[in-house]
Amino acid sequence: MKRHWELPSVVLVLAAWCGSTVLADAVPEVTVRVAVEREVTKTGDDGQQLRYREPVRDATPGDVLVYTLTATNVGDAVALNAALKDPIPAGTVLLVESVQRENQRVRASVDGGRTWQNFPATVRRPLPEGGFEIVPAPAEAYTDLSWVLDGRFEAGATRQVSFKVEIR
Repeated sequence: MKRHWELPSVVLVLAAWCGSTVLADAVPEVTVRVAVEREVTKTGDDGQQLRYREPVRDATPGDVLVYTLTATNVGDAVALNAALKDPIPAGTVLLVESVQRENQRVRASVDGGRTWQNFPATVRRPLPEGGFEIVPAPAEAYTDLSWVLDGRFEAGATRQVSFKVEIR
């Protein structure tokens, strides 16, 4: 059964201004483009598994979607520690191992963005004898991701981050 699926992703970008290295009127301006593609695996004539991405027109349970956030500093000043935030779309589950982590700090929320912790997240699980233990968060618990693009994000520079979700 196919169901119509919309792209509910919302991105919030924050950028700090580095006043000591720019002119008084110069300001950073970070824009973000979000691309969503379906990951498809097919078997070729030679029996080899071929994996590729295609535009998303509709989606069905079990489909894997790849979110790629492309941040560009279109301003005329350096942005410091620009942060990108993106919710995990409703009706999907994060594929935890897919979260891109190179050259940036990744944070996660399991409560709709009210609180944040370093990625991968943990949760408290009650123990039968009382008390609780800290365990890795199950994939279904993730609600939001945030990347801090460490250091200087020069005017004109572009950076990408990505993650995958599975439609449930």
